[in-house]
Amino acid sequence: MKKISNVIIILLCFTVFIHNLFYAIPLIGNNIYEVRAVYAKADDNLPLISDGGSVDYMSYIPAMKCSEEVKEALSVSNPEISVDAKAAVLVDAEDGKVLYHKNALEPIFPASTAKLLTALVVLDWCKTSEMVKVGKEVSMIPYDSSRAGLRAGDKLKVYNLMEAMLLPSGNDAAYALAVYTGRKSLKDNKADEMAAIREFTRLMNDKARRLGAENSCFISPDGYDAIGQYSTAYDMAKIGLKAIKSETITKIAKERTATIKMVNGRALPLWNTNALINKDSMWYDSHVIGLKTGTTGLAGRCLISAARTDSGLVLSVIMNSTSEGRWRDSLKLIKYGRKVMSANK
Repeated sequence: MKKISNVIIILLCFTVFIHNLFYAIPLIGNNIYEVRAVYAKADDNLPLISDGGSVDYMSYIPAMKCSEEVKEALSVSNPEISVDAKAAVLVDAEDGKVLYHKNALEPIFPASTAKLLTALVVLDWCKTSEMVKVGKEVSMIPYDSSRAGLRAGDKLKVYNLMEAMLLPSGNDAAYALAVYTGRKSLKDNKADEMAAIREFTRLMNDKARRLGAENSCFISPDGYDAIGQYSTAYDMAKIGLKAIKSETITKIAKERTATIKMVNGRALPLWNTNALINKDSMWYDSHVIGLKTGTTGLAGRCLISAARTDSGLVLSVIMNSTSEGRWRDSLKLIKYGRKVMSANK
């Protein structure tokens, strides 16, 4: 009986391996910009970076702009706070005043914190009650992407797709939302998946510029590293400030777990990747209400956090930190922000 059980387990593992091999393995070895990259499974590939060590990605990033308005915003005296992050910003979310910054205008890679911008664009174009049929775009994401577990043919609401994108950081959900929204913008519900994604990223960049994020360029809807994709901690703070004004985003971002159901009855459990809102985590802080984690090879560990204070909200942006550093850095900045805002009440 024990031998039979072992055989069954081996067969199940083999089946899962073959399934993932078919749906998830990227196409390696293509050359765009003369670099080795992972590409989406599509005829027209996105320049997604698989091997950061062989990519001169900085040569594709322009010089960062610094307007007089930004200079003034960053002219604050920094407190003596040490963070692991290579770039960070702390903002009073009530008036947008910068309370702390470190390399705020240095180019960084947004990773999945870009999904806050994706969510904002989706909400500009879609009602959360709209029903979406997931297509082959969920098999276009790179092999090492974070996934919610969506399948082609699933039918679910925009709101549930946003949960799948923001909680477990599902790149599959980000692509599904991008294709659905991109087709709406193109006014063509049969538009090719990659054409719809490219249209969606155009909308992302338009939205970023309207929010004052002048030193950003978004190429992938999920934030996966890509040639020519970049942002700054300051720009991500601008995006984060808009995100916390969305009841939909903040409602989802502070959920620890959720279970979404497809039209066919299939249930999909979701867990939030943000340790700051997990009561079982050593990093838990009851004042934190979100917002989004991010991790890639080039971006390092990132976290955009919002937390309550006695006089409103404070927003912390941590970019390119360490595994534990992003939680520790965020809590340091949030603690300082709460202190300052309480003193100024």
